[in-house]
Amino acid sequence: MAEPFDDVSPPPGGARSDASGGDDPMLNLKQAAAVLRVHYMTVYRYVRQGRLEAERSGTEWRVSAAALERFGGAQTGSDDADWAGRLERCLLAGDEVAAWRVVESALAAARTPEFCYVDVVAAALASIGFRWEAGSLDVADQYVATAVASRIVARLGARFRRPGRSKGSVVFGAPSGEHHSLPISIAADLVRLAGFDVLELGANVPPAAFATASARTPRLVAVGVGITCAERVPAAQAAVDAVRAIAEAVPIVLGGSAAWDPLAASMRGVDAWALDGREVAAVVTTLVGRAANDRPASRTGQAGAPPRIRAVPTPIPLARDATTGSSQLEA
Repeated sequence: MAEPFDDVSPPPGGARSDASGGDDPMLNLKQAAAVLRVHYMTVYRYVRQGRLEAERSGTEWRVSAAALERFGGAQTGSDDADWAGRLERCLLAGDEVAAWRVVESALAAARTPEFCYVDVVAAALASIGFRWEAGSLDVADQYVATAVASRIVARLGARFRRPGRSKGSVVFGAPSGEHHSLPISIAADLVRLAGFDVLELGANVPPAAFATASARTPRLVAVGVGITCAERVPAAQAAVDAVRAIAEAVPIVLGGSAAWDPLAASMRGVDAWALDGREVAAVVTTLVGRAANDRPASRTGQAGAPPRIRAVPTPIPLARDATTGSSQLEA
């Protein structure tokens, strides 16, 4: 580690400028520590935890004056850390150790596992996706971030396995052509936290596999299909139809960022729609509770028409809270 040997004094003419030739001065960790009035190893820990933005230059870390100013403002402002932002920096750096430290810090700060899944991991990945679409990140950055995030989700899932008898089993998967498996893993873990067993099929699952898994799963109480873009609605419909052919009454949830697309909203055979893992867990719990009070003998009806008997009388609507941005089940 080269940081301990960095010169404390700035070079002639002030601190180093950034590599792009801008006028935002770049400081080594000892210089940053002097500004923050802490030990340089404390600054190094801030960087490794994702709390302080920094750039690696060879074997050294460099911190911009603007990053130090933002960091200082965050310490004197709200006590609610930017967990997603911190994790995002670690994911893009490919640093699994630092990324896990961010999650552990959030848990130590009394954040729930649900919060870590949705408001930290998923939020960080969403931000990376938006930045890639805007052209500010390379596709390689997405691959690196997703690989690290997958390992973080796996560690979270192993840490919070719920013991005891389950409320039933749920099958989750993404249909043919949908290659995003991480949202499925996040939703599956949150449903497990809600007390269910989950058979996770992953991504790019053909309709026949959905049907076979649903037929073989004991105590099946729901099936979840996840999509991230409207182009996958036909594939999702094929998966739903395959499940309906062998499990007429089982509730089916359509989840993912494309779940509220108009095309998705018109899908037949779907009982509820949810945008993220938190909503999926909520609607599965509600669907299973309603089904326990209203168990239909069968589910019939012509293709494209509402069935005569539904496990749930109407699709479960989700109301957005304009203040918090959260979603709540309508009564």
